[in-house]
Amino acid sequence: MRSAESLESFPLTFRCIKDGEVIWIEARGIPTPLTDGSILYDGFLLDITERKLAEEELKKHREHLEELVKERTEQLQKIINLMTGREIRMTEMKEVIEKLQLQLKSAGIKPVADDPLKI
Repeated sequence: MRSAESLESFPLTFRCIKDGEVIWIEARGIPTPLTDGSILYDGFLLDITERKLAEEELKKHREHLEELVKERTEQLQKIINLMTGREIRMTEMKEVIEKLQLQLKSAGIKPVADDPLKI
């Protein structure tokens, strides 16, 4: 109705059944007013079933990839959390070793290594 009032073309996508199978159709029509006040539509119909199937396949792949990215991000976050915890523990351990080294030196004992955490 809007197309007939505005005389603008319209696209329309719909499903229908052909030979017992569902197919997708894209219709495009261009309205032309006639002298008697009626509207004549010139247009065409395209079978876009393959395009719709490809779009659905792409959607499935995109969703799968998004899930893989989410899983990988969670794995990486766990690794980062572990590494951060390890760094904190290493810093704490180094502080304890430095205190022990000072105690050894003050007791007149030479530590075996200056920095036992260095390999």
